[in-house]
Amino acid sequence: MSLGANQVSPVQTLDLAVEKLAANPQVFSAQSSGDWLTEPWGPIRQSWFVNRNVLLETTLSPIELLKVCQQVEESLGRTRSLRWGPRAIDIDLIWASDQQIDDAELKLPHPRANERGFVLRPWLELDSSAVLNGTPVIDLLRSLDVRGPSSVCVRYA
Repeated sequence: MSLGANQVSPVQTLDLAVEKLAANPQVFSAQSSGDWLTEPWGPIRQSWFVNRNVLLETTLSPIELLKVCQQVEESLGRTRSLRWGPRAIDIDLIWASDQQIDDAELKLPHPRANERGFVLRPWLELDSSAVLNGTPVIDLLRSLDVRGPSSVCVRYA
C-alpha cells in the first residue's frame, strides 16, 4: 500500500497510520519504506507530500483491508472534499498477491500505480524483485525516468 500526507505533521501522521494498521489483530507484519518527498500534482497550490509504502502480511481480504484503511484515514482527519487537494492522510491499496479486482469499491492492482514514482520508488526499496502486471517494478520506474516523471520524488531524510 502507498501512504501520503501533506498537512500538519505528515511524517508523524504516516507513523500513526502504520501503527494503527499494524495493531489490527489480522495483520501479522508491517514493513515500511523510508519517506519520500513528492511534488503535488494538479491545479491546487499546496505543500509537497511525504509518501511511504507499507508491505503488510494479513489474513484480511483486500476489501476488508480497504475498509480498515478508510477507518484509519478517518481517525487521522481525512476528508474527501477536494480532488487533488491537500490531505491529512491518504492510503491506497496498490497490489495484493497478484489478485485482480475490478469493482466499484476497489481496483487491484491500482490502475495508475505504474505511472507514479512515489509508489514505485518506495516499493522497490521494500522489494527489489517486485512485479506489477507482469513487469518488474524497476523497469516501470526506468520507463518513468526516461519519459520524465510528472512529479519529483526524492528520498526524505
